[in-house]
This record gives sequence, structure tokens and C-alpha cells, in this order.
Amino acid sequence: PFNRISESTKVGQSVRGVLNGPFSRELRQSNAAWAVISFGTNDMSLGKIPRAALWIFYRDFAEFLDRTVESGVVPIVTGTFPRRDSKAAARWTRVYTATIRATAEARQIPFVNLLDTMADLPDQGLGRDGIHGTGWRNEKRRPQPCVFREEALQTHYNLRNLQTLRALSRARSAAEQAE
Repeated sequence: PFNRISESTKVGQSVRGVLNGPFSRELRQSNAAWAVISFGTNDMSLGKIPRAALWIFYRDFAEFLDRTVESGVVPIVTGTFPRRDSKAAARWTRVYTATIRATAEARQIPFVNLLDTMADLPDQGLGRDGIHGTGWRNEKRRPQPCVFREEALQTHYNLRNLQTLRALSRARSAAEQAE
């Protein structure tokens, strides 16, 4: 439902943070059939260095996907996107994306590779802070993340949303063909 505020989609949330609280409530309240799942960027910060957090992230992410599927929700997983806020994090984005992709593919879950998608955008689709994505704004400076014109698709959120909608469309088509 679009008329409620999600408990699981908060800025700065890690997969562990969602697993340890709002995830079960979210499933009950939303009665969702599909879920877009995007973790990894904030999870890199759960250790002193991204390498230290990787195995914890993998364990929690795998559990999250398994619980999502077991609940009857079809997940669509997005990988991490580029980072310029930390040289260490920037080096580890490929490893985290590969971990996310492998975990999703092992479960035959659709995957959207945001790291490669954002590579050719101006500043890799990142704002001044080097971690948060850019978004297209209309002439009144209001965010318009679902505008898919050429100039809007030069921003992180607009391109991410288009790629995610395309993945959802492919997944729905595959599900319909399987019926």
C-alpha cells in the first residue's frame, strides 16, 4: 500500500537493523507481493573497515532474503552504488555488489546492478558528499525521482528507479508465464 509510512525504508538503515525489528511488522502491515531490497552501502560501516563487516553483512542479507521468500514476497535486489566518501568504501563496493549478486542469484532472485548502471553518470550519480545519490528536480526545484526523460536519467534516483521498474516488469512477466 502506498498510503502508509514504511518502517523498513529509513535513511541509514542496515540489513541487521531491519532484521532485528521492523521487518516482521512490515510484512504483516503491508501484505506485499513484491519488495525492492537495497542494502550494502550502510552495512559497510558496521566494522572498523568494510572488510570486517562483509561476513556479518552476508549472513544477515542471506537471512533477510530467505525470510522474505519464505513469507511469500518476491524480492528484487539492487546492488550497491559507487562511493566517493571513503577510499576504503569505494574499493569495497565491487565486493559488496558481488556478494549481493551471488546471494540473490543463488536463490534465483532478480538483481539490478547499480554499480555498473551509475558508472557513466556525471559524478557517478553521487552528490557532493560522495555517498548519497542525485535526483532530478523540476523548475520549482521539487524532487521528481520518477521522471524518465533523458536529462532526468543523468541522475542517480531517476536512473535507479527506471532500472528497478524494468526489473519488476521482467519479474512479473516471468511469474505470469510460470502460472
